[in-house]
Amino acid sequence: MSRAFTREEDSENAIAGIGERPISPHRNLVTERGLAQIEDNLTDLRDILAKAERKADRERIAVVSRDLRYWTARRENAELSVPEPGSDVVRFGMGVTLEGDDGKKVHWKIVGEDEADPAKGSISYVSPLAKAITGKNVGDTVEVNGQEVEITTAKSLGTRARLTMRSSNLSKAARILHKHEIKMIKSADRLTISDPDGNLIMIRGQ
Repeated sequence: MSRAFTREEDSENAIAGIGERPISPHRNLVTERGLAQIEDNLTDLRDILAKAERKADRERIAVVSRDLRYWTARRENAELSVPEPGSDVVRFGMGVTLEGDDGKKVHWKIVGEDEADPAKGSISYVSPLAKAITGKNVGDTVEVNGQEVEITTAKSLGTRARLTMRSSNLSKAARILHKHEIKMIKSADRLTISDPDGNLIMIRGQ
């Protein structure tokens, strides 16, 4: 058996072994940053796919196409959620400070599953810790890992985003944002956008 044939067979087996990335059964809540990350991932993957196609790299094409399907699905079912301004009730999209009896403080950001990175201080809203503190008020005490901790602060990670883009891109932005149930009012080359909680997001054309 030739080496070329062996390499081709190995490549076919590798491609066949590339499974789909599992989609979480939970609601795909996203912060404004999380939604932007999804769009960035899609843009990057399209560029990578184009390069792989030019090189006829079948295995790379298969992997990138799989990832594109995942992030496309995540964009389609994403639900942008922004906390109510001034609220001291812990919920998705907030940064929360917890203080133990020993005075030690830790800060966690409650974000979507794809955005979560505990090593950098962000946890998924479906994690045990997030579930334990969601719905609690600043000043409440909760038990975490067998220790009583007090919620000392709860602040939104950001209730407003301002994006500046060319007028020609406004219709594209409108289509993207419409999928996330964001209310839009368009006049001339300006879009005024508000999320389901009534918080304003402005996209301004040039």
